[in-house]
Amino acid sequence: MFESVVNLSEGKNSELVQQLVDRLDNVADVHSDSIHDRTVVTILSTSAEQVLAQTQSLARSVAELLDISQCTGIHPKIGSLDVVPFVALDKSQFTQSMELRDTFAEWIASELQIPAFVYGPERSLPEIRREAYKTLFPQFGPTTPNHKLGSCCVGARPVMVAYNVWLDSAHPEEVKKIPTLLRGPNARVLAFQYEERFQASANLINPMIYRPDHFYDDVTRLTAAVHVDVLGAELVGLVPGEVLSQIDPARWEELDLTMGKTIEARLVALEG
Repeated sequence: MFESVVNLSEGKNSELVQQLVDRLDNVADVHSDSIHDRTVVTILSTSAEQVLAQTQSLARSVAELLDISQCTGIHPKIGSLDVVPFVALDKSQFTQSMELRDTFAEWIASELQIPAFVYGPERSLPEIRREAYKTLFPQFGPTTPNHKLGSCCVGARPVMVAYNVWLDSAHPEEVKKIPTLLRGPNARVLAFQYEERFQASANLINPMIYRPDHFYDDVTRLTAAVHVDVLGAELVGLVPGEVLSQIDPARWEELDLTMGKTIEARLVALEG
């Protein structure tokens, strides 16, 4: 089983997002966020070739319909087709996800003239965010960003869970410290402010070790100490069934989790 989890720099125009998605098969999930002006499209199949073909199809549509200069969201980004990780759900197939990564990166560079930075064992996505066009240059394609589409980060990585916790705006300086306190080998964490709310946004990169409930509880513990209320949780994309099975079902609603949001359930739905 393979997936690509395509992060697009467009999340405000729902009709445009729908137009992009309607051109595809094998779409397991679509998550748009107008505040970040970002959409995450999860493409899922038992066939690596199908995942690659569908991701290429989406990239063609992005090149036709999006323009990075029109993106106004608060999320860090380097392009319209911003981040494209390929994931093998079976760890033994990681080498194949690396092959998908390199094939796709070379393809967008030659076919669409989008500079492609690659991440995985060689370097991390945060490293590209920090160093792109400073000390690090694209591994494929032009050495300067595409005038319309910017650049793309193409990765191969294990399964992770993207997860947000929303907070009220009391004591903003204390809330801004949360990423530093929770960031570590199992989680990458950022804090975003939007009007009267804050968002603690995490990529749980070892979700069997550090799960959504662990992150939620840690955020709650830290905010309670400074009298900040937790407003709710938000799963971005899908969660592995193995991770969900370790969490008390009585907490699923509180944590924005259901069996229907698992990778396995969506694959069954796609296969009919």
